[in-house]
Amino acid sequence: MNAFVKRIAVVMLLFILFQLSLLVPPSFAAGKDTAITVNEWQMRWETNGTNTIQSTDAIDDSWFPIYQGVSDPIKPNGVNAAWIKLEIPSGLEDSPGLLITKAYAESVHVYLNDRDIYHSIRNYRYDVNKILLPLDPSNSNNTVLIKLESKNGRIGIPDAFIFDDYQVLLKNFMQREMIDVILGSSFIFVSIIMFLCAGFVSRNFFVGWNALSVTILSVGTMIVTYSPFLYSFYGNYGKLYYKLFDVAQTVTLPAMILFVRQIFGVGPYSLIKISFRITVSYAVFCLSFMTFNLLTHDKYNSIYFLFSVFLFGIVMIASGVVLVWALVYYCLKKNKEAYILCAGLGIFLVTVSMEILWFYIKETHYELYLWKWGVVCFVISLIVILGKRIAHNYEQVVAYSKKLEMYNNELQRSEKMEIISQLAASVAHEVRNPLQVTRGFLQLLFERSSQEKEKSYLDLSINELDRASAIITDFLTFAKPQTDNNGALDIGEELEKIVGILIPLANLQGGEINLKVERKMFVRGNSSKFKQCIINIIKNSVEALNGEGKIDVIAQIIEDKVHIQVRDNGEGMSANELEKLGEPYFSKKTKGTGLGLMVSFRIIESMQGEIRYSSVKGKGTEVNINFPILKE
Repeated sequence: MNAFVKRIAVVMLLFILFQLSLLVPPSFAAGKDTAITVNEWQMRWETNGTNTIQSTDAIDDSWFPIYQGVSDPIKPNGVNAAWIKLEIPSGLEDSPGLLITKAYAESVHVYLNDRDIYHSIRNYRYDVNKILLPLDPSNSNNTVLIKLESKNGRIGIPDAFIFDDYQVLLKNFMQREMIDVILGSSFIFVSIIMFLCAGFVSRNFFVGWNALSVTILSVGTMIVTYSPFLYSFYGNYGKLYYKLFDVAQTVTLPAMILFVRQIFGVGPYSLIKISFRITVSYAVFCLSFMTFNLLTHDKYNSIYFLFSVFLFGIVMIASGVVLVWALVYYCLKKNKEAYILCAGLGIFLVTVSMEILWFYIKETHYELYLWKWGVVCFVISLIVILGKRIAHNYEQVVAYSKKLEMYNNELQRSEKMEIISQLAASVAHEVRNPLQVTRGFLQLLFERSSQEKEKSYLDLSINELDRASAIITDFLTFAKPQTDNNGALDIGEELEKIVGILIPLANLQGGEINLKVERKMFVRGNSSKFKQCIINIIKNSVEALNGEGKIDVIAQIIEDKVHIQVRDNGEGMSANELEKLGEPYFSKKTKGTGLGLMVSFRIIESMQGEIRYSSVKGKGTEVNINFPILKE
C-alpha cells in the first residue's frame, strides 16, 4: 500500500513541475525574424459617450501613454468605455496582419483611416477578445483607433500588438487556440461513445457509468465554450456558447458527486448523499432561473449572475470540502480508489490554486488556461476508478463462474455417486448370496475332481467369483461407508503400519517408500477403513513407478489440520486423466474398475476430510489429504 501511495505522489509531483514549466503561455509571435512588436500606445477614457473618434483628435489632452507590462490604468468610476490609439509601424510584409492577443471588453470597434474595419458587440459577460486583422502595406505609419466598451467587466489591452505576415499570424493563432477545441471535443466525443455503450453496461454500473459520461460531457463543453477561438471566428453564436458554459458548469458538480457516491457510497454521516441532494437542488434552481432570465430577455441578468457565479461558487467550495473530507476518511481506511481520486483532485486543486495565485500576482492580467489540464487529470482519475471497479467486477464474475462450475461438477458427482450408491446397494444384496452358493458348489466340485485340467478350470472360476465378491464388497463400502467403531486414530502410528505392509511390495518393483510423520496427530475415524483408503492410494503410486522410483509419505499438522502428503516420481497423469479420478469405471490398470479410488474418496469424505490430486505427465503425482484434527 505504501508503494502505491508513493507512486501516486511521484506522479503528482511530476505533473506539478510540468504545470510550473507551462505557467507562462507560449508566444504568438513564432516568426521572430519578421514580427514587429509594439509595446507602447496611447489611451483615453470615454466620457462623452461618442461612438466614433477622428484620428485628427490626437492632440486631445485626455490621451495618456501606456507601456505594456509597466503601466496598468485604473478605470475611473462611472466610465464604461476607453479608446486606444496606435501607430502602425513601417517596414510591413507584403501581406501584413495585426494580432491583438488579448483585449478586455464586451464590445470592440477597430477603426483605420476613420473607417470601421472590425467590430464585435457582445450582450454577455465574456470579455476576452483575440483579434486578427489583415492589413495593407500602404497602411504603414497610419493610426489605428480601438474603442473598448464594457459595462460589467474589465477594459484594456494588457499585451503587446504584433505585426507580421498575416498567414504566419493566422497559423500560430490557429495552432494555439485550437488546442482547447480539440481537447474539449475529444471529451465530448468520448462521452457520446460512453452514452451509446451505456445499454451494454451491467445494472450495477449503469448509474455510475452515466454519471461519469455526463461529467466528461460537461467538462468537454466547458473547455470548448471557454476557448476564445469560437468567440473570435464564430462570434455570432457567442451568447449560446456562454449559456452552454453555464449549463455545463452547473451540471458538472452534481454529476461528479453522483459518481463518487456510486463508488464510495453515502459517505461518513451520509455527507456525500446530503451534498448530492443540495447540489442537485441548486443546479435545478440555477437552470430554471437561467431559462426564466432568457425568456425575459436577460432582464434579471445581474440577479442570475449572483446565483450562477457567486453563490454557486460557495456551494462548489462547500461541496469540495465535503468531498475532500470524505476522501480523507476513505484514505484512512486504505481504500485504493480513494487514493486515486485524491491524486486526481489534488492535481486539479494544485493547478487551480497556482493559476489563481498567478492571476492575482499579474493583477488579473492573466488568462487562465492551465485549469483545463487539471480537469483532464481529475477526469482521468474518475475513468481509472470506474475501469478499476469494472475490472474488479469482471474478476469477481470469473471467480464466481469458476466456483459455480466447481459446484456444478460437485453436484453432478454427488448425484452420480448417489445413483451408483443406490444401484450398488441393491445389486450387492441381490447378487452376493447367489455368488456365495455358486462358489460353495464349485469348491465341492474342485475337492472331488481328479482331473488336473478340470481342477484348473474350477480354480479359475472360484478365483473369478472371489474377485466378483471383492468388487461387490467395494460397492457396499462405497454405498455406505462404515461410520461405526469410529475412534481416535493416531495418524503417525497408522501410517507406520500401512507403510510397513507396502514396503515389500515397493521393493519387489524396485521402488522405495520413505516415511516422515509427526507424533500425536489424532483424527476421528475407523482404523480399518482408513488403512483401506491409504493402502489404495499408496498402491497406485507403487504401480505408477514402473520400476525404480521413490514414494514419500509425509504427515504433519498445518493450521489445525492433519495434512498427509503422498508424493511419487512415477509416470504421472494428464489433466484429462486428473479430472476423471474418482469416477466409476475409470482406471489406468488393465483389469481395474476404478472402484478402489472411489471407495477411498468416500472413506475420506465420511471422515470429514478433503483430498486433492496434482500431477505432471512423466514427472509424478502428488496426493494431499486433510483431516480435521481431533482436539482433546
